[in-house]
Amino acid sequence: MNTLKKISFGAFAFIFGLTLVLTQSAFKPVGILANLKRSPVTLNYQSSDFSQTEVEKESNWTTASNPETCDNTDQVPCTITIDNSYVSGGVLQNTAGLVAAHNSLTDTYYIDRSEDELMEKTNRAQ
Repeated sequence: MNTLKKISFGAFAFIFGLTLVLTQSAFKPVGILANLKRSPVTLNYQSSDFSQTEVEKESNWTTASNPETCDNTDQVPCTITIDNSYVSGGVLQNTAGLVAAHNSLTDTYYIDRSEDELMEKTNRAQ
């Protein structure tokens, strides 16, 4: 009988510990919660200059339309879809932290990433 109590107490302690670990650890659905709060805005690149400075310049990214066709070729920037917390008055804010990458074949820059981990980018051929 005494052995049975020790085993049941051990099983209880194990289950309790496992419950604590699973509910208080890093296994939180951050991505799902972030998507629920997300309000995406699509911005278009508004310059014909594809230097790193211009591609990363926030004022070149607005909600105004752009006649270019985006084809997902990493040569020059086209559009980004970013959370509206990075946009004010239809213009990208400096908090977005755009980072351009270099295409050595065309000597141009395109969007690689930003502070918004869920940002979607579409680059195009030059």
